[in-house]
Amino acid sequence: MVVVVVLCGEMVPNKLQLSMFGEKYNLLEETLLRTQQLDQPCSRLIIICNQKNQADINQSLLKLELNVPITVILEPLSKNTGPALGCLVRYFEQYQLTLSDDQECLVLPSDHVLSMESLNRSMGLCSQLIKSKIVTFGVTPSYPEVDYGYIIEGDNQQIKQFIEKPCYDMAKQLILNPRCYWNSGIYYFSLAAIAQEYHILQPSLLETIGFLKLDGETSKTLEVHVNRQLYQGCSSRSFDKLIMEQTVNGCVVPFRGLWSDIGSWGEIYQVSEPYKSLNCTEYKASNCHLFNYYSKQKVVVVGVDNLCILNTKDVVVVSQLSAVDKVKQFAKMSEHQSKSNRYTDMLGINIMVLLMIMISMIHYIG
Repeated sequence: MVVVVVLCGEMVPNKLQLSMFGEKYNLLEETLLRTQQLDQPCSRLIIICNQKNQADINQSLLKLELNVPITVILEPLSKNTGPALGCLVRYFEQYQLTLSDDQECLVLPSDHVLSMESLNRSMGLCSQLIKSKIVTFGVTPSYPEVDYGYIIEGDNQQIKQFIEKPCYDMAKQLILNPRCYWNSGIYYFSLAAIAQEYHILQPSLLETIGFLKLDGETSKTLEVHVNRQLYQGCSSRSFDKLIMEQTVNGCVVPFRGLWSDIGSWGEIYQVSEPYKSLNCTEYKASNCHLFNYYSKQKVVVVGVDNLCILNTKDVVVVSQLSAVDKVKQFAKMSEHQSKSNRYTDMLGINIMVLLMIMISMIHYIG
């Protein structure tokens, strides 16, 4: 039996409802459904999310009707994955739930695309490791991606080094190393082991998180609220920074198969098959990534190269593929202007929302 923890963080408007692939379920729902596809039965699902997204979470849970006990831990502020998993430890300790070596815990980000066959295979390689080790899954890199973190494996599957988002030249060198992996952000451990790591490495964090309040308990779903006043004192740092880079018990296990955290538009394009040809036409154009989310309007590109074009009912965004990350700068500027200008029109708001969705698919906001 395994406890599955899904990390949602604070999502930008509408991202949780975004179905990128024209499927019945959005990215979050696909992640939640994986609890039903594990070789080891899921004993409890724990969702850690910002309270701003509570309605979206509840809507997805109502839609899916998962046959498993569910706990939703609601963060008043987004403080990254380190404090989020600290809340997990506080929850189990505070309510005296089992922290035995036998209670396994799998942590999944809410917005990844991956092969369940590969996930189950990798989990099967961890049966002995997770009794005392904190395991992360490493994906064999297929190209020099600069928006991913990398892990270098040492002896006996120990983690030798973390490298966060290297430059392109460094990434090209890293992928030549057969013991170097992309950091998937998926973790597997026993609850006893992770509690021990937090008490040794981050005892003040657990104290800062403080008491968690139970609320809204039903036969299947339990809501847990984190104290805002205390939680705002937590350092906003990742689980890798707070625990994995400091522990002597970190291990890496290969993940071989489909995996993507939607880290670039190239990857989005590869996994968004339904939108590639949805009322789109190219003539004497090359390497253009077209996403048509408004099928009533045809998209035509002629004589251009290396563009990313998104068409929606409200707005069209066109960017050089090499400049998509600059969308972040524009979105921040738009957000600032919308807050300072009370007369911002609806089109401007829709542009800001769309751009923030684009960013969220490039970089996980946790």
